[in-house]
Amino acid sequence: MSDGLTGGGLSGQSEVLPRRHARGRRPQYFDDPSMDQMHATIMALTQELSVVIDRLDTIETVMDDKGFVSRSDIEEFRLTESTQMARRAKRSAYIGRVFRGVSDQREVIERGDSRRTYADSISEDDVTEE
Repeated sequence: MSDGLTGGGLSGQSEVLPRRHARGRRPQYFDDPSMDQMHATIMALTQELSVVIDRLDTIETVMDDKGFVSRSDIEEFRLTESTQMARRAKRSAYIGRVFRGVSDQREVIERGDSRRTYADSISEDDVTEE
């Protein structure tokens, strides 16, 4: 894995890479700046886990095909169109689950039903198995 300073991740690069920082003020979406920080953290973790899920899918696919897997097998793996479509669908469902509370609350606000609580929005009737 890369430490952010070198390219020494999975491809074995060792040159030093500059740290990248956005310039200027970050946009603030919430009244409380700590909520913006929490949102950014959740987004970063969601992105990282999505990459891990895709990589695990690659490992499982190679294992099914060959019975074993090497690092080069993973790096050289190329997705078929159908696999790309399946991953997109899985990723969309994953992101939907991560942000379900936010989207449910948005729907409540749009309907003007401020009496409905988060607990109501995730009641047994609304939960679907995946």
